[in-house]
Amino acid sequence: MAKHKLIEQMNGAKGTKRVRRDHDSAAGDTPATVVSAARHKGSAADISSPTEVLSGFQRMDEATTAYLVEVKSHFDTLEDGEELTLLVGNALEELQGKELKAATDATCSRILEALVMHAAPHDFALFMKALTDGQEWCKLAARPFGSRVAETLLKRLEVLIADAPDEHSSAALQQVLARVTEVTVEHLYEFATDRNASHVARRLLCVLAGFDVMPAQHSAASMDGSAAKANKGKGLAAKLEAQQPAGEKFTRHPDLLEQLASVLMAPQWDSRREELLFHAYGCPWLQALLKACAGEGDMLRWLVPRLLGVKLSGVSVEERKAAAQAGGGAGILREQLQGLMQDRTSSHLMEVVMQVLPEGLLEQLHSSCLRGSLAALAMHPSANFGVQAFLAALHTSQQVRGALRELRDSFGQLLGGRRAGVIAALLAAAARSANAALQLDASKALLAATAALQSGTQAQGPAAALLALDCSAALGGAGGRARLSTLGAAMLSTVLRFDKDASAAFAESVADLAPTELLHMGMDTSGSRSLEAFLGSAASAKVKKRVVRKLAGSYAKLGSSPGGSHVAQACYRTAGVKDKEVIAAELAAAEAHLGNTAFGQMLLRRCAIEEFKRSSDSWRTHAQTAAAMRSEFAELLADEDTAPAPSARPAQEGTTSQAASELPSTAKRDSNAESVSLAPAATLEPGGRLKKRKKKQRANMAGPPEAAAIAEGSAEQQKPRKRRHEKLAAPSEDVLAQPDIKWTKKKPAHMLEGNGGAAPLEGVLTDPGDGQQKASRKRKGGLQKEKHADSTLQRSLKSAPGAKGLKKKRKQVLAKAV
Repeated sequence: MAKHKLIEQMNGAKGTKRVRRDHDSAAGDTPATVVSAARHKGSAADISSPTEVLSGFQRMDEATTAYLVEVKSHFDTLEDGEELTLLVGNALEELQGKELKAATDATCSRILEALVMHAAPHDFALFMKALTDGQEWCKLAARPFGSRVAETLLKRLEVLIADAPDEHSSAALQQVLARVTEVTVEHLYEFATDRNASHVARRLLCVLAGFDVMPAQHSAASMDGSAAKANKGKGLAAKLEAQQPAGEKFTRHPDLLEQLASVLMAPQWDSRREELLFHAYGCPWLQALLKACAGEGDMLRWLVPRLLGVKLSGVSVEERKAAAQAGGGAGILREQLQGLMQDRTSSHLMEVVMQVLPEGLLEQLHSSCLRGSLAALAMHPSANFGVQAFLAALHTSQQVRGALRELRDSFGQLLGGRRAGVIAALLAAAARSANAALQLDASKALLAATAALQSGTQAQGPAAALLALDCSAALGGAGGRARLSTLGAAMLSTVLRFDKDASAAFAESVADLAPTELLHMGMDTSGSRSLEAFLGSAASAKVKKRVVRKLAGSYAKLGSSPGGSHVAQACYRTAGVKDKEVIAAELAAAEAHLGNTAFGQMLLRRCAIEEFKRSSDSWRTHAQTAAAMRSEFAELLADEDTAPAPSARPAQEGTTSQAASELPSTAKRDSNAESVSLAPAATLEPGGRLKKRKKKQRANMAGPPEAAAIAEGSAEQQKPRKRRHEKLAAPSEDVLAQPDIKWTKKKPAHMLEGNGGAAPLEGVLTDPGDGQQKASRKRKGGLQKEKHADSTLQRSLKSAPGAKGLKKKRKQVLAKAV
């Protein structure tokens, strides 16, 4: 017994350090305007008083504590799910009549949090029923240790409802959830404003919504190490892309959610709503409520105007319905909205409001309350975050153009005043609009603003000015170890993904950087993404080649860092065969060092270093074939999209058009997909006589395009230019008339089947009845390699956008040739 008492004392000492709690984003910025003296008087309000909470610590008796400690030690040794469930059921049964006391004890509460996550539906429902009778749930939520147990119970309830084995169990669990919601609605103000119960009320909203609605800081703090590491750095991307992180989906309960939200819309809650807007714990709860209502347009059209100050007193039901049909924004005051955006606490709520507003209400809010004031609000320390959320919610070109018209003259002031996030959000909105003229206007405004920045710094060019924005060291300085601007790199990446005309000035600026500056950019976490965006942009191949060659001699160093390894891969994809060989030679020399890291091993595989070490000639032929296939693939897509006249000059070796640069090579850096893989595992072989085929391809490219021949429908036009897989002459009528020879649908035109044989690459089709003609081993090997290369091209074409149209066009060309 003394041993158990000692354990209890040690655990109790540890538990006292656990008293609550990390503050939310709003709680960390609690202003002096928080109203705490106007709390609602009544019996339910007493649960959140300090006296009640501090005097509510109860110690479980020693016998029960020792029993739970022993159960936990046995629990940790079990692995079988059925045994765990049986043990937890017995433990919960032993706690009958002591549920609240055990859940609020410093030692027992920790054990209960672990046990209830393995409780069976029946045992869990009985335990929850005991905790939701009378005021038990209120007392549990208001106490430091009890509130954590309450959150864990709600998490388990969410999982059990989603995985209910039968209707009876599901109905029992639904009743438990309905009871918890009913108790919360009865004491909603106390739950929303209490420092402990507020977290329980927000967890209840997660259960009702079916997904996580907690603030981002709270969600990150609750993640384990691997999940937090995977989610690191995604906050800015989520804000610029106007997307919320998607969590695991569970069952949604809109009826209970509406029951909870309807309390706030009651006229008698007018004064309390205003207090919640500025409350350190009430405001985060309102944020969670709005996120839970995302997608419920009718509910939001009622709820958001109420939160923004629209009164319902004296308004008839018919007038309310008419206001909702009109958009719900009538009655929102301009001063009220802008005042909420400028407050340090309520500004967090306004960010969420902008994210969840229906399209019509967002436009109405802009026209009545924000138009003409965006520039002033963008410079405010708190309101600028609401402006960023508003810009991230814009989708149409007209909306983005209006915002750009107001903000473009303030770009220089925003960059100099550490408000670059507003510009980053506006550029991202212009990128989503896919409007070339709009992107050009935004690019010109940013170019003019960066020119003003360069005058007071050592940065030369707009790219260097953005990367060194708000940084103490210049690009390339401090030995290349200084951290570059995250926002500046994000803006540069966005602009480089614009249309070719809009991004030309910034692409040239990147190409003009010195080798040391490019190396610094590639080694930096944020700068490496900008360099990847440049290599995957619509800039010309000549401009990209300048960067690839400036980095020569630094690829081994780039491969030693996570961001730099992705830059090295992008350079390898973009480079010609000669530059690829230079990169491969550098990486092969540093293979022992690069192989010690996971990203280094991936880089070696992507660049086919093993094959390069075995035979450089084979690797070179391999790279030439892949480059030719990629170039032809780009031409096919260009013909399908724009049908341009063919150029008399052949494509440069190892380069692709803009259409090819937008294929899988620009996908997310964590993806393993590539447009053409050069890894040794891919058995892509060179296609026979490469030089002769290239000469024939250059000669054919000078002819009229096949698209023009098809469009004009003239049979007298010159024959379409031949592809690599169309080496055969058109078959004669005699050959086509033979019954045992047919054109196959899944093979190129020159692959004819007859008696199981295939025609040779050159010459006239042979009679299949004469048997398979013998050929030299070299010619036979060339045929097999040609087959494989052609089938690889066919698979690429099938998976590409517009593949169906390309296939139809080829059939038309072949029909005309016949």
